[in-house]
This record gives sequence, C-alpha cells and structure tokens, in this order.
Amino acid sequence: MYSILPLLAVAAAPAQEVLPRKAPAAVRRVVVADAPTGVPWTSGRSAGLTQPFVYANRCSPSAWYPQCGLETFYDTGRLPSEGSQPIVGGAASYRIEGLEFGYVTSETDPALGGSGPSVELRFWSVGSPCASPDALGAPDKVLVLTGLPGTDTPGSSQTILAEVDLTALAEDFVLLADGDGAYDHDPDADLFVWSIRFLGKVNGRTGPLFAGNPDQCPEGASTAWSSSPGEGTGIGSRNNFWIQSPMSPSPCGLVQGCVTFTGLQNSFYLGLRADPVAAPSHPGYPFCFGVACPCANDDPDFGCANVSGQGAFLMGAGSPSVSADDLILTSFGLQPLSFALLFHGGGAPLPMGFGNARLCVGSGGGALGLYRYGPPRATGPLGAVSIQSIASLSQSFEVGGRIDPGETWYFQIWYRDPGACGQGSNMTNAYGISFLP
Repeated sequence: MYSILPLLAVAAAPAQEVLPRKAPAAVRRVVVADAPTGVPWTSGRSAGLTQPFVYANRCSPSAWYPQCGLETFYDTGRLPSEGSQPIVGGAASYRIEGLEFGYVTSETDPALGGSGPSVELRFWSVGSPCASPDALGAPDKVLVLTGLPGTDTPGSSQTILAEVDLTALAEDFVLLADGDGAYDHDPDADLFVWSIRFLGKVNGRTGPLFAGNPDQCPEGASTAWSSSPGEGTGIGSRNNFWIQSPMSPSPCGLVQGCVTFTGLQNSFYLGLRADPVAAPSHPGYPFCFGVACPCANDDPDFGCANVSGQGAFLMGAGSPSVSADDLILTSFGLQPLSFALLFHGGGAPLPMGFGNARLCVGSGGGALGLYRYGPPRATGPLGAVSIQSIASLSQSFEVGGRIDPGETWYFQIWYRDPGACGQGSNMTNAYGISFLP
C-alpha cells in the first residue's frame, strides 16, 4: 500500500466548466451473475447480490459525457470508517464484492451482432479531489470488462446501468475506509479515487453517466449507513473530476485537467457493495468533548477547537484484552508537523481548564498520578498519531501505573496548539477503557 502523503502535497487544479449531455430517457438495467463463458453478460436477470451498498451515487442519473478517444475520467468518493463523522461506518476496510456503474452508448448490443463497448475501471483507496492522476501511483484494483451490453435499438443511444458480481468473477478487492483506514477529520483526505475509460475506437459513441444531484438526493441514502429512503448522492462526492488524455490537444477538443459541471452538482454513477459490514465495535468509549472550553473554542464532537477551528479526536481500535495486547489508540486533527503526548490516569474527575483545552484525566484507582507514553510523538503533515501495544508499553511505568486486567484507565492526548486561547497547547477528548484478561 502506498502512502497518502504525496497525494496531499499535490494542490488541486482550478476547475474548468463543461456542459454534459442529457442522458437518454430509455434506461436498460443489465447484470452479470456468473463467471464469463463466451458471452459474459446476461440481460434482464437479477445478479442476486445481497450485500449492502457502502457507497452509492445512483440518484437521478440525468446526464453523461461522451468519450472522444483515449481519455480517462477520474472521480472521488468516500467509504466511512468506524470513527468517521458525521456518517459513521462499520470497518477500517471493505471487501468490494459487487459494483454498479452507468454509461450511455450507441454501440450495438452483442446479442444483435454488435461488439458492444468495453471498459477499464481502476480503484485507489486514497486520493485528492481534482489532483493530477500522476500522483496516484499503482491502483489497488484494475478491472477490464469486454463485450458490454450496447443499445438494443440500433441507431439510437441508450442509458445502461450495469451491475457486476465481482465475487462470481473472482474479481473482488479491498479498499481502505476513509482512504487510510481511519477518519482524518479532513474532507479531502478521506477519499477513494476511481477511474473509467472505454476501450477501442469510441469516437463519442460511449461515455460515463452522471448521478447524485445533492440538491435532490440526500448524502449516503440507500447505503448501509443511512435510513433515508430512496437513492442518494455518494458520500464525499465532489462537484469536479479529472479528464486525462494521452493526446494533447484532444482530437475532438475535449477539455482536459480538472473539470466541474455546469448547472449540475453530481459525480459519475457508481455503487459499491461489501459484505459483511461489521457493526461498529470499540474497546472503550470517548468522553469529555469540547463543550464549555476555556475561550468558547467549543467543538462538541471532538476536543476543544484548535487553531484550525476544529478539535482533535482520540479513538480506540482492537480489544481491551491485556494478553492480546492489540489495543491501538489513534488521534487525528492535531496540529500538523508538531508533537503530541499520550498519557493515562486512573480517575476521570470533573474537567478543568488546561491551556486551550479541558483536562479530563486525573489520578485515582490506586494510581498516584498521570503516566505519559513518552517521548512526545511527531504528528506529521496529517496531524495524526497512532500508539500500539498500550498494555505492553505501560509495563515500563511504576507498579501503580501499569495496566492489568480488571482495571479501568482513562486516556487523553496533550499537543501543541498556537491558536484558540493563545495558551500554546490543547487536548483531545478523553477515552476510557475497562481492561480484560
């Protein structure tokens, strides 16, 4: 897996406006239910996919963009993790077992003697909206589908919604949630990237379908994370995409680079299915959020707001088992390129003002004070730290501070912060864990 860091360093290009074409009203839904044997596609039959959608940008497919030659279209979306906000996901990664994509074509269907269109789909767990694809590196998945259904009315275009059973084709793959498995409190750092390119001499006869106008469709509707009825716009979708062509200028004048929609607020049609979708599971519980902060720098979802205007969040993953020693404490939203220090205590007294924050952890339960997991850790460009093997690390403390089964300990992170109240430091929310054998 490649790093997110080079991608975040690439500035998004200014978007150029384009006007897509209205999609044909005639919609044909097709599915592939079996591994390909000669003709891989079967029309008018259900794929029988029962996995829920973890991403779905499928509402109101109304426009498309014709591919002229060898162009590739890049778009973004988001798969929420357990700690994400405001939409909470169910896992740190998802095995994508089915997908649905849309296109418009005037290519004749193979069942009528035509060749039908062919497509290449590629997926990356992480990327930035409208940043150059040259920064993406190798994709996590490349999927090539040939002999796709075309129009069953030769001479006219048709809108096609194609659902693919990836498991039956032995083409299922894994994408990390929120780009790197954890929510970074940054809407542009938690996105996956996917691309679509139709193969062969397309000459404007085929192109990807748009959907998900957020003015009409609630974000995340029809996914496992939402109770909203009907279809919705994809979580994390942006009103821009990237067009890349090996020929410059494009032979038919197609705009290249970062592109935004004129009069539309949507992305390309895509649905991703994954199973099982784990129910959120946590080794402990967060508490002491940014309410009644020292200088009204409140953030009720995280710790007290820092210089960025938002607070930092502390969360746990793994289990509270001392013997398993698989507990991981992660914090994001910290001051980038700075330092942070995790500490624990045996008590959770009434919060008190401390720097730009609220101190929510104290001594108690036999512990004589606070115990720090030093030295301070670098937060890096993302403003995040992750500490593993918490129970083992605590064994270096004096006897009263070591983590043993049956004990409850409370954790918090202290970090540098030049903003907010001007006190030079801040804290995350607190996190409590009752440890097991």
